[in-house]
Amino acid sequence: MILAVGLVVRLFLFFYFLDTPRFFWDDDSSSYINNAENTLLGNGFSRVDESPYEPDAFRTPGYPTFLLL
Repeated sequence: MILAVGLVVRLFLFFYFLDTPRFFWDDDSSSYINNAENTLLGNGFSRVDESPYEPDAFRTPGYPTFLLL
């Protein structure tokens, strides 16, 4: 019974926050997502949302290359 209640609560939260993707990110995901979005927008490999787009020293550009390989 308790597992069914937990499942219902999780499904409710999933569909309630479906239009808010940041709700599903954990702490580590946001830095990777920001880097990927800035790279796609042509702002370089940076976590910063506003100009000047400083390079990210925490996540090296070698990581996306590693994923590409």
